[in-house]
Amino acid sequence: MASFTSIDICNLALTALGEERIVALTDNTAQAQACKAFYDHAVEEVLRVAKWASILSRAELAQLADAPLMGWGYQYQLPNNCLRVWELQDSGGNKGHPWIKEGKRLLTDMDEAFIVYASNAVDTSQYDSLLRSTIAYRLAYHLAYSLTQSREIQAQQWQQFVVLMHEARAANAAEGLPEADMDEVPESKSWTAR
Repeated sequence: MASFTSIDICNLALTALGEERIVALTDNTAQAQACKAFYDHAVEEVLRVAKWASILSRAELAQLADAPLMGWGYQYQLPNNCLRVWELQDSGGNKGHPWIKEGKRLLTDMDEAFIVYASNAVDTSQYDSLLRSTIAYRLAYHLAYSLTQSREIQAQQWQQFVVLMHEARAANAAEGLPEADMDEVPESKSWTAR
């Protein structure tokens, strides 16, 4: 299967609007200029809003030498590609510790910090098909008025984005067993075809 590029995602958005497709963001067309203006913004919005399995990363954070000015015992440097922190754990995998993200730092009272986070995955080959479509419709929403001058078309793109967002979240959530449900899994299970 061929991997999708950012241009492919832009063309999905343009097709949804009934607009001409582009070859590159440098094309001398209104469509290319609009895609160039809104693409990165639409991608970041979608990557931050849900816990997409295809862009999750894990990291042990480096403790900064200076303690936070007030309120917390420790501060840690977040990875450069961190868009959103989803979980904070200690080395034993224990969660539920209070923390806050400030800029590119994480503040907590823990003397060690391990995180699960959304990475700013610019490599679109990491995106699954629903994530690509969700980004495309978010982009279509942003492009709609500037390309069509129609608030009705813009509203239609928003509705399609909302539908895809729910679909994608449901599919994404089904790709693992939440830890809260692990107690219900038997120690061993015999899987046989029927």
